[in-house]
Amino acid sequence: MISGPELRHRRQELGLTLTEAALLLDCDPNRISRLERGITKDQKQAEKYQQWLNAQQLPEKPKKAA
Repeated sequence: MISGPELRHRRQELGLTLTEAALLLDCDPNRISRLERGITKDQKQAEKYQQWLNAQQLPEKPKKAA
């Protein structure tokens, strides 16, 4: 089971805001916020969110000029 803070960390690692993630998942940003803060204990929704986050690509780091 993944914790809310782990979900938030992964989302932030991807460079996504709550609003952006909610738009991409077609859900209310408050739902994601409650999952990440551990207020909502919906394990099925948390697993779905985790799977979605894991399927996203990390942003590429800018290449240093030679």
